[in-house]
Amino acid sequence: APPGRSDGGARGGAGGGVDTDLYSRQIYVVGLEGMSKLASYKVLLAGLNGVGVEAAKNIILAGVQAVTLWDPTPVSPADLSSQFYLSQRDVGQPRARACVAQLRELNEYVTVDVLEAPELTPDALEGFSCAVFVNLGGAALATMADACHARGVHCVAAGAYGLAGYAFSDFGEGFKVLDADGENPKGGLCISISNDAPGVVSVGEGERHGLGDGDTVVFEKCEGMEELNDGRPREVKVVSADSFSIEDTTAYGAYVRGGYWREVKQPRGIEHAAFSAAVAAAEPQTNVNVLNFERPARLLKLLRGLWAFQDAHGGALPAPGVVAEADEVLALAGIGADVDDDERATMQRLAATAAGNLSPLAAIFGGVVGQEVMKACTGKFTPLQQWFLYDWAEALPALPPAADLAPRGGRYDGQVAVFGAAFQEKLAKLRYFLVGAGALGCEFLKSFALMGVACGEGGQVWVTDMDRIEKSNLNRQFL
Repeated sequence: APPGRSDGGARGGAGGGVDTDLYSRQIYVVGLEGMSKLASYKVLLAGLNGVGVEAAKNIILAGVQAVTLWDPTPVSPADLSSQFYLSQRDVGQPRARACVAQLRELNEYVTVDVLEAPELTPDALEGFSCAVFVNLGGAALATMADACHARGVHCVAAGAYGLAGYAFSDFGEGFKVLDADGENPKGGLCISISNDAPGVVSVGEGERHGLGDGDTVVFEKCEGMEELNDGRPREVKVVSADSFSIEDTTAYGAYVRGGYWREVKQPRGIEHAAFSAAVAAAEPQTNVNVLNFERPARLLKLLRGLWAFQDAHGGALPAPGVVAEADEVLALAGIGADVDDDERATMQRLAATAAGNLSPLAAIFGGVVGQEVMKACTGKFTPLQQWFLYDWAEALPALPPAADLAPRGGRYDGQVAVFGAAFQEKLAKLRYFLVGAGALGCEFLKSFALMGVACGEGGQVWVTDMDRIEKSNLNRQFL
């Protein structure tokens, strides 16, 4: 075992403490206490397609104690469109076993193993802090996610289907968020405090307090209204951008001048429903698509329709570009006369390309999963309101012919299933110049390669980056 492996997770070195050189950037975000929590956190990750390997990469780089992989699905050529640790020689091999060795190399402090089992059952959850499920069918996901809820195991699920995808979190009932936003506590001067029910605190015209309803503050050095200087946290309600109210101050002394207010962050309870209840909701708790407020609920319907189609067709998704099968999904989803023609056409395109898999979407949803796992472990930052549902239908204004979307037996089949073979040929001829090969630049290069950018005759990618590699780079990119 490499040095530090036996101590688990982010720990290493003779003293058994957190490797502060490796995790320096991450410590700024979650703190040493958060890193210590990660070092004893054990994750089961089921599903090693593009989204799954992105999630695994992020979780392992974060420095949890252990990650156990499960996915006996044989590798197909289409997997190579978004799964960066698979190659042509892996086709036919179980996904998890084919990529475990390379995932282990990401972080010497994290134990990475494979769960060898033909099926996933609730008994597999024993001993894990968190379970991540990627692109599971609806029935299997309901069984495992509900079992997590019952057993107190944090649950994160995600999936990408062509140009649409989702992430789901269930951290149980009464989960405590210790720091809702990760920002430094706010504070400022008091300009006036009224003797009212409730009392209103003004921070000055043109100043912004930045507080929200339910935040708590303490006061000090308030002349006249000495009752506020007792150090007791007081809950606030926003009145305006430069004022907020507290409790009834009518019996307090009259405010004279001076004083400071300072935010005190308090743990907040979050109530999450079990998956079966959350997926059945007509209006899901979700991060709203500000461009289309009705779209998230419709995407949840579409997701249920895709799962129902898989149940009826042996796990298969609609064949790329086959409109009749896409319409079957919409019928199963209950998407019909309640939407206008343009919206129905959008949903039809999403269903007709759901069998595709794209590297950029895998990176997005794998990133969301990684963040949710860290939130579950550390209690820092507010978790999803259970659902994140999004699509990029605008990237495909019209559905290409089915013949153009049909698989060719090559590594780009997952992308061809969405944009077509003609589009793939254009990507291969691109000539790009990338400035910067740090964490983001490395991600761009990975996606370029998986997408086939500049991989054909005449295509080329130039890269420049004069920065030197530091140890902390190993915590956030492929080095």
